[in-house]
Amino acid sequence: MNRTFERYRIVYAPLQGNLFAALAEEGRSFDIDTSTALFAEMSRLALVAEFPGAEIEVSVQYGREGGSGIDISVLDREDGVAYEPGVPAAAGRIASAAEEVTERVWQSNAWITGEK
Repeated sequence: MNRTFERYRIVYAPLQGNLFAALAEEGRSFDIDTSTALFAEMSRLALVAEFPGAEIEVSVQYGREGGSGIDISVLDREDGVAYEPGVPAAAGRIASAAEEVTERVWQSNAWITGEK
């Protein structure tokens, strides 16, 4: 039986600057806006594939960096609470798994375009 995630809404809102901080330290340059858009779409597709039935929202915070580092939350529609990764509830575990999915996308570097 395949698990479905209809009761959940996964929101991923990474800060654009955080996507590129480590890469910039390596001295790499690329098309930031196109790469950001591709990262967002690849992340959305990966989350849709991993969590069938869940509502997925990916909205990059353009021109921003820093922050708490928590950029994923999962809303459990049944209890109305948004959970972050590491919380020992089902939605918290889903948030942790969603964070791993987006980390794999980031680590793939497949979203980087226009590298010079």
